[in-house]
Amino acid sequence: MAEYLLRIEGVNLSGFIEDTEDLSTIRGGSLLLLEAPARLARQYRDLSVVSTAASIGIFSFDAANDAAAEAKRKAVAEFLTIDDELQYATFVVDVAPNDPAHFQTSLETVTAKNRWRQFQQPTVVYPPENGNNDVKACDLDRIRPGTVGEDRHDEKIKISKSVKARRKHGYGRKQTFYKETLAKCSDELFDKKFVHEFEELTALKDTSDPLHHKMAVIYADGNGFGKFRRMCQTADEMRVFSECLQRYQAQALKTLLAWMNQPSDYRKTPDGKYRLETLLWGGDEIIWVVPAGIGWEVLAGLFQQVETWSALLDE
Repeated sequence: MAEYLLRIEGVNLSGFIEDTEDLSTIRGGSLLLLEAPARLARQYRDLSVVSTAASIGIFSFDAANDAAAEAKRKAVAEFLTIDDELQYATFVVDVAPNDPAHFQTSLETVTAKNRWRQFQQPTVVYPPENGNNDVKACDLDRIRPGTVGEDRHDEKIKISKSVKARRKHGYGRKQTFYKETLAKCSDELFDKKFVHEFEELTALKDTSDPLHHKMAVIYADGNGFGKFRRMCQTADEMRVFSECLQRYQAQALKTLLAWMNQPSDYRKTPDGKYRLETLLWGGDEIIWVVPAGIGWEVLAGLFQQVETWSALLDE
């Protein structure tokens, strides 16, 4: 038996996250990619998670030879094309032998295979052939056939199966995402509620406030994380790094949510819902949306949290 690395990555994100302006669809696409590695780990118990970051999952596994490893790659790729929700995203899946003495070389090899595969496949998942000339484009993505009925803001619309799957997932995971993320750093039960629409997020009691219906979009993209990962000389070291980074991110979210729970019209709606939206979460990237009145304060709080992350290198 020999050890292999298997790397998956959700690619061509514009066709799965950025193709609509619907909040639940955007959230659903982002979270589905984030959850893809965990779904694979549940499906294939012989895959050992090395690292997960945004749409990327790196696993190690044992196989008798290259042919057996390729069979595993094909099985994983097939799973991603038949999953009820992930089938609408484009993934690349590749394997490469892992030489424990040269782990980074093995990782670069499987990553290069991913890039080569991405160049050779379509950038979108084609919808099933439609023979009905009366079917119009999806009301939300404006591209795919709108074949599924949906209620939105008391309006009947027609959307594609891809948008339907992502929108449903994004709406359902709105609340549970925070609970599961905080479980990584706390035993406390989190049961708060969040707004579902940007209009609700930005609507203030004082409609004369200049910041009424104004929002702040906070995009954090960490610098140097690739360098830190390249410092990992073994799969175990990368596994520890990935798990530690996720705990730090969860702690940052916990601190933000505790701050959002304080009395303030900018932080909570009159019925107590948090005015916070997480559009991207994973790896070294985060996108938060908050009312414009607290944008700078949230950003300052994030920097204060990140300043404590230097201990990551010592773990």
